[in-house]
Amino acid sequence: MSPWFQAKAGLMQVSHVLAALAAIFGDPASSDPIAAARAPNVFIQPDAGVIYSGSSKKIAEHGGGTPDDTHVGLLLSWPDLRPRKVSDPVDTTQVAPTILKALGLDPRALDAVRKERTRPLPHLPF
Repeated sequence: MSPWFQAKAGLMQVSHVLAALAAIFGDPASSDPIAAARAPNVFIQPDAGVIYSGSSKKIAEHGGGTPDDTHVGLLLSWPDLRPRKVSDPVDTTQVAPTILKALGLDPRALDAVRKERTRPLPHLPF
């Protein structure tokens, strides 16, 4: 492949990555003020497992975009649930609307649930 085609392919890949990041984190160039406000000014992917802190007491962090932080097991407990394995792909963002629904509250009361169309976890009896 010629260097020109390699460069063009590289730019197309970068463009695809930028579009994917904008879909996840928001687009700073968007005319939608919520999408623009969500977009980070800087996105840093730290080394997996490293906690950056000057404190010697800090042993944990909230998490980030690494697979260790985003691909997590999820265990649910509810009196009417019977043991079973569900392999449907879900996101941790679905936990909050699921809790609200379990409590009989409207998950759409959360701005993010409405904006991002986040659904509660599937296959639950409520």
